[in-house]
Amino acid sequence: MLLIWSVLIPIVCLWTAGIIFIWSFDNNISLNNYSLFDSVCENVYFKQCTQSRRSWLKCINNINRPNRQQRRNHTTLTSNWPPSTIPGLFDDEFPVINLALRIPFTKNAENPFDSPYYRKYLHFTTRIEDNMMRSPGLWSSGYNLFPQTLDFDKVIYNAANGFPSTTLPINNPDILALRLPKSICNPCVRERAPDLIVVIKSCSYCSDERDHARNTFMQRHLWSNITVQFVFVVGIPYPNESNMFTFGNNKFKLKDSWWRLSRKHDKDRWTFIKRLAMEADFHEDILIGSFHDTYFNLSTKLVFTFRWLSALCPNTVPLFLFIDNDYDLVPWNVIKFYKNHTIDCLRDLTGGIRHKNSMVIRPSYDGNISSIWAVMLKEFPWSRYPPYFYGATYILGSNIVKRLAIASAFTQHIRIDDAYLGILFNKLNIIPRNLDIISLASGGPDIESGAINVPHYISKRIIDWKTGKLRFSHR
Repeated sequence: MLLIWSVLIPIVCLWTAGIIFIWSFDNNISLNNYSLFDSVCENVYFKQCTQSRRSWLKCINNINRPNRQQRRNHTTLTSNWPPSTIPGLFDDEFPVINLALRIPFTKNAENPFDSPYYRKYLHFTTRIEDNMMRSPGLWSSGYNLFPQTLDFDKVIYNAANGFPSTTLPINNPDILALRLPKSICNPCVRERAPDLIVVIKSCSYCSDERDHARNTFMQRHLWSNITVQFVFVVGIPYPNESNMFTFGNNKFKLKDSWWRLSRKHDKDRWTFIKRLAMEADFHEDILIGSFHDTYFNLSTKLVFTFRWLSALCPNTVPLFLFIDNDYDLVPWNVIKFYKNHTIDCLRDLTGGIRHKNSMVIRPSYDGNISSIWAVMLKEFPWSRYPPYFYGATYILGSNIVKRLAIASAFTQHIRIDDAYLGILFNKLNIIPRNLDIISLASGGPDIESGAINVPHYISKRIIDWKTGKLRFSHR
């Protein structure tokens, strides 16, 4: 018996010491070895979150605590937008960038939900809901009442210059940049600013699409005489994901590739998040936000992207190009378009496929599953959206992105990201410009005429990505 205990006691002690070491490593060592600034620059918090399944679940719980919003609202650290220093973006609790606007407000700043305009807006939505069988919504194209009703030129001027706002924002939750890409818009090491930044709307599970982009239009040798940087923007997967969502009393069901990939990793989602972390470390071209990466958070992803671009990218970058991850760019046509415009012109440019007469889809009120594009009357009571760009590909100048980043905090959230961008355009009196070089299904003749984007399923047939040229002429 003594012999058995003499063997068991050292084993138990070693096991206990190992558990204590792992726990302390998860919770102390990673952060204590760095200053706050270095922790942000080195993505230490994200590394800590992805050390183990336990630490990942803990981080998910921490960033979603209800009292985080209250904590930030009482902070005394305020700034203009974009902040003049990087520490002005540091989160109060975690060593990460927080892209919520932290701008000053007057002592008696108006709560947006107490505004007489908001009460009028609620009156409209209630009246329309009572007559839902007779009308799909307001037919007027005057969207001024969509919250918030403000002088947006003044709002943006005050935010940009650090002057106190007289009203609180209606849409300014915490949006944490859990992992920053070191190869683009690095706040810690200022390198030569690129001429163009390409933002690829990706998803956490879309590693195959990211590899496709890296092996095709992102190849450096295809971008001569211009400096281009590429970034993939993703959220994070959550434990116990489902394809069923409820908004109000309405049910929505996702059937897209996100759900197929989510189900694929359902029993081993921790292993996947670890692979995502390794991919981000290897390529340094992925920006990871703290939001759940689903179709219904695309508007959050859009706002997150605008805030990151305007706050952390060099102000000398004149133009940003946004593209879905199922499209490719045509490098030589992008370069040609860029070179045909002055820098000042690029800064104020908008361009895409303009959708100017889009009807609003309403949920099913009979208890059945609703279309994923459906929005409730209390979300948007008009029957048509203001003009917006299809999300496949569009371009925005740096001055436009800065204004959008600020305006988004003062514009009520809706789930349809393309439509939300149109609402922001409307608030800012920006008329989205239609560009015929951007399309939903460009082919060889379109590319020869200057098209800058092409779907994957077409590009693989007609473009030789070793040279970036068409496989054969269509003239």
